[in-house]
Amino acid sequence: MGQQVERKPFVTMKGFVGLAPRHAEEGDIVIIFPGAKFPYVLRRCDDEMYILVGETFIHGIMYGEFITKDCKLDRFILK
Repeated sequence: MGQQVERKPFVTMKGFVGLAPRHAEEGDIVIIFPGAKFPYVLRRCDDEMYILVGETFIHGIMYGEFITKDCKLDRFILK
């Protein structure tokens, strides 16, 4: 079981199923950093800054499977 002990199941607003860090909360966001193997969970901590909660597993969007040429890139400031 290993790292799954530190994870909890979740479903995104678009219906994707995954395992999030145990500290993830409702309202956190899932992002995909270009070139990263895993999606990550961020939490807004004020108007412009986010904290990194941790990496996540989401069926169907690992290893960049979800990224297309017309994906929108956003900028996040991590605290």
